[in-house]
Amino acid sequence: MLKFRMTARDLEKRMYSAETELALIRATMATKQDIAELRGEMNARFAGIEAQLPHFATKAELKDEIDKLRTWMIGVAIGLFFSQAGMSITLFFLLKEAILRH
Repeated sequence: MLKFRMTARDLEKRMYSAETELALIRATMATKQDIAELRGEMNARFAGIEAQLPHFATKAELKDEIDKLRTWMIGVAIGLFFSQAGMSITLFFLLKEAILRH
């Protein structure tokens, strides 16, 4: 059976390594002041977002606007169809009359 005995030098190395890692971890941790500053920034951002929310359209308002747009598009398409048909009929009769005269 192999026994491992730690010498004082080995123990010192391990303690130094652990202390170095702990110091590094502590250096990167947030303090209470850091968290308080972050909380203040987040509250300010949320207040800005909440101030803008009333100006955004709801789903119902968007649906109403889409329905209005659809109605206008269909109306324009029908109007274009009838105007084109009317012009075609007018041209047909004008050309027919012009051809019959000659």
